[in-house]
Amino acid sequence: MHLLIYFSAGGLYSHTAAKLIFVRLFRHSRHIYSHTLIGWATWVILCFLMTTVAFILAVAVPIFSYLIGIAAALFASWYTYGIAGFFWLHDTYHTTGGRDGLRKHRAGTLLAIGTVLAGLFICVAGTYVSIKVRYS
Repeated sequence: MHLLIYFSAGGLYSHTAAKLIFVRLFRHSRHIYSHTLIGWATWVILCFLMTTVAFILAVAVPIFSYLIGIAAALFASWYTYGIAGFFWLHDTYHTTGGRDGLRKHRAGTLLAIGTVLAGLFICVAGTYVSIKVRYS
């Protein structure tokens, strides 16, 4: 089970690292905006390499597995849930007439608030569990 968690967390962060490298490599080129063989091959290789590096660091170096757990709890929860909910609320508020727009889209507003609360819960509970597992 721990290997699955390490692999998932490593995959999440390695995707971000691969995207950063990909954008820097192909800045001002057609490979970044259109589907080319060079672009896709580079993207697949970067994702594979970054995931492999993250997996090796998480498993081979004991302290990194705890750091990945804490980092995932603190940041991945917000990148996955919190920011998405806040963005939806912000966009709806500013494009549909403020609070009236949020009331008009009641189901979406409740879902966005629930998403933000889920991110908050995962952040707090995940951080607590990651620290408790490390020091118990």
